[in-house]
Amino acid sequence: MAMAEAEVRKPIPFDVNLLDRLLDDAGIDVLIATSKHNVQYLLGDYKFFFFEAMDAIGVGRYLPAVVYQKGKPERAGYVGNSMEAYEMELGKFWPQNLYLSTWTGADTMQRVLDHIAKLGPGVRRVGIEAAFLPVDAEEVLRRGLSNVDIVDALNAKGFSVEKSMIRMPSGPLKHVGDHPVTIVLHADVTAHVTVTVIADTTTV
Repeated sequence: MAMAEAEVRKPIPFDVNLLDRLLDDAGIDVLIATSKHNVQYLLGDYKFFFFEAMDAIGVGRYLPAVVYQKGKPERAGYVGNSMEAYEMELGKFWPQNLYLSTWTGADTMQRVLDHIAKLGPGVRRVGIEAAFLPVDAEEVLRRGLSNVDIVDALNAKGFSVEKSMIRMPSGPLKHVGDHPVTIVLHADVTAHVTVTVIADTTTV
């Protein structure tokens, strides 16, 4: 499917130079963000309301993705659900390349592959959020990028999250929905993320 052009251009809502430096330090050419919190951050606090409570779609799930090429924000892409076309008309997206046609994680990764193919031959290392990429989606990505080095973006930068670093202010995660979690990377450095618990759709 051809890329859909957003009708209204928004300014880029984050520090492009900082992201480029981080990607350069990690040796990453293209970043694929699939966690709810990072997709929301990269899109300027945007999240699609329809899937706010639950991501499940049949036996699949809603999986939005932001594709960012280091040093070339004008080539960034957003992959979303078909119902997000109206959000495009409202000017909610800053990326110029929009693929609003997906219903499953595998669909999302196929559109991601389509977009990366348009970025040219310079893509040698791709960073993913391994903890936020479903198995079926990762399989599609790895099959399509068999000649590209795919790495966990967090670990590539030299970070690893241990259980002892995680703080859950609301207690153990026992209910479906979004829950705030704090990660203590250092005595003076903390990260605040949202963890999404989804219902188990498998049957016995």
